[in-house]
Amino acid sequence: LKRRDEVGLLARNFSELMKRLSGSYRDLEHQATHDHLTGLLNRYEFESHLKQILEQTRNNDEHAVFCYLDIDQFKIINETVGHIAGDTMLREFAVRLQQQDLLPQSAILARLGGDEFGILLPRCDMDSAYKITEAILQMLEGFEFHWDDKSFSVSCSIGVVPINSDTRSSTQLFADADVACYTAKDRGRNGAYFYDQAPDNQSTHSQDISHATVLVQAMQQDRLLLYAQPIADLTRADNAVYHFELLLRLLDQNDEIVSAGHLIASAERFGLMPEVDRWVIDNAFSQIKHFTSHMPEAVLSINLSGNSFSENGLADYVIGKLREHDVDPGNICFEITETSAINNLQQATRFISKMRDYGCSFSLDDFGSGLSSFMYLKSLEVDYLKIDGHFVQDMLDHPIDAAMVAAINQVGHSMNIKTIAEFACSEHIVKRLKQMGVDFAQGYAVGKPCAISDYKKSSSLDSTIPGN
Repeated sequence: LKRRDEVGLLARNFSELMKRLSGSYRDLEHQATHDHLTGLLNRYEFESHLKQILEQTRNNDEHAVFCYLDIDQFKIINETVGHIAGDTMLREFAVRLQQQDLLPQSAILARLGGDEFGILLPRCDMDSAYKITEAILQMLEGFEFHWDDKSFSVSCSIGVVPINSDTRSSTQLFADADVACYTAKDRGRNGAYFYDQAPDNQSTHSQDISHATVLVQAMQQDRLLLYAQPIADLTRADNAVYHFELLLRLLDQNDEIVSAGHLIASAERFGLMPEVDRWVIDNAFSQIKHFTSHMPEAVLSINLSGNSFSENGLADYVIGKLREHDVDPGNICFEITETSAINNLQQATRFISKMRDYGCSFSLDDFGSGLSSFMYLKSLEVDYLKIDGHFVQDMLDHPIDAAMVAAINQVGHSMNIKTIAEFACSEHIVKRLKQMGVDFAQGYAVGKPCAISDYKKSSSLDSTIPGN
């Protein structure tokens, strides 16, 4: 009897152990196929379903659709209120995507990584996909994410790609979806773009994506560098330099330093410049003592994209970084282009007003390049006008260009705005600008850009200034 009891006990223990192991296996299986943050399928499981659908479309001539969702400007939330808030927003976004009747029951929804989500629509054509994406975008209208005392409008861009017998591979499908999603962002975000498998502008989009990717990866891999170009004060007898414009450089895969200018246009089109500009602001503030330690009156000019200063959170971000790095706002000047200021006039005036009240100054870049320049100038409270360099570089040979430089200089002074002439590429131009009464000159005749770290090696820049 005792032996039978022992056997029974062992059997029960074994049964209990098997139940636990079975439960643990199910847990492990779930963890392997699901995203831990949102509970949705993960990318690995999503790609497994995608491969099955690709086989079905090849063998049965069926149609399906892949929707690639990317939350607009998600990094701004992480930067402003932190990653815990960002994770909370991702969970809320996932919950909204699972609302009843939003997606067909056959839809396969997954978090692909970061702020990217994927939806597979089996046995679906592009017309039906259009209605579904419209429903998603409509559902997100008015979605406000609140954290502490801050509120963020949440939207997403959707790339929609057909899956059919012509679809070559999942890799190609993801690449096409990437192009479509970034095209949606390029067109203003909070929208969908339906991919044409043979668009005329495909190569242009691919190149833009390549450029934008290079810039973002360089930022993530700490391969971006800040260079400074000196600006001479022509109102002083010695043409002293204490003003500098910061320029972005990139350390390429061959460890050579190259300009990032050709990448910035692509990043601008895809709405990536706010992240880049915040990187510049943080790094500029952290390195400013290379200048102010021996030049307390130094002014660093930081270029801002129109996408950046039109965001509600940028002013608070700047103020936070000024405090974090103990930077005097008087040492900071923000440069915005005339075109971006006019295109975002209300946001520009609001940002300028708030930051000038805090002590920063502003420069309006490329002034004179637009026909409406003078009309809008009185709406913008700026401290400096940067005369478009295309007028400056040819002013000695073309009287009309010289007249434009003189006119812009006169208008600026009549409004108590100082003037800076760009593209001062010879000592003769610098001399002529000084005779005309232009306040500052910038160009290779004054000094070439060099790494910020180089400025800590010397307390004097007189050797770069013509006439010294």
